[in-house]
Amino acid sequence: MKAMTLVGLACLVVAAAFLVAAVAPESHAPVTYRFVIPPGTAAKLAAGANISLFPERLVIDKDDVIDLVNEDSSNDEVGPFFVSAHGELRQSIDKPGTYSGTCTLHRSGRVVIVVH
Repeated sequence: MKAMTLVGLACLVVAAAFLVAAVAPESHAPVTYRFVIPPGTAAKLAAGANISLFPERLVIDKDDVIDLVNEDSSNDEVGPFFVSAHGELRQSIDKPGTYSGTCTLHRSGRVVIVVH
């Protein structure tokens, strides 16, 4: 009888562990999205070159990091972010939503960043 009780208790513990794992939020290790703006990019875009250094639509998870490294001599905008000439911006977004705005890194001039 004791063996049956112990087996039953063990089954309950295992079932409870599966239930907790099923309803617990998924853990997510942040991902870094790195974009390097090479020297001469602004001049090439101004001359009409078809350059796309940042996607027009980027879908990321909450707490992922956007790393913009600007090696060019011109300032750049990417949606809500600004990176100065010869500067770097590392930014995580901790609030889900859709962020859109100007983008100086491709000809369309617009960007949408969707955060899940």
